[in-house]
Amino acid sequence: RYQRAVRPLLRELGLVVKASSDGIVEDTVTKEEFDTFLQACMCISTRGFHLTSAEDCASGGTGTSTGTDHDSSLYEYRGPFLLPVIDLLNHEPARKCTTLQRDATTGMFYMKAERDVAMGEEIFHSYGDSLTAAQMLQTFGFVPPQPVSPMKRANYTPVVLNKITHILAACQHIKASS
Repeated sequence: RYQRAVRPLLRELGLVVKASSDGIVEDTVTKEEFDTFLQACMCISTRGFHLTSAEDCASGGTGTSTGTDHDSSLYEYRGPFLLPVIDLLNHEPARKCTTLQRDATTGMFYMKAERDVAMGEEIFHSYGDSLTAAQMLQTFGFVPPQPVSPMKRANYTPVVLNKITHILAACQHIKASS
């Protein structure tokens, strides 16, 4: 599928050019070329921001525009957008203090503080509070920590505890013997 659908586009864009010494274009996909393509796909799929809809851009939702005049062609493409540095903000919906914004004139993205931020305070962002762990992993490359209830922590039976004790003893034996 890569060779049939993607590679011709990359060649057209001048991103893949393979020519032999006699000037004949080589059509063999190398492992290095395909691995580079996969790495780029992984980067985009786990770091790309998507706008939910063109209406959101104009009305103030996630990835919003600011101002009143905007070129609608800026909002036809909804992502993914790679936003270096912005994707470094930690995800914590309960403590978020930023909103991703998009300038109506330039189409550029920026983070806007929703409240005053104290000097030295960590800045959090919500990458989405309605996404499943699998969706978070696929879209943003991480899984948010899941709270462990006290019942789950205390729900070890004597049999389970005995197995854990044996496993720990075996690990200590292996460590001591090496």
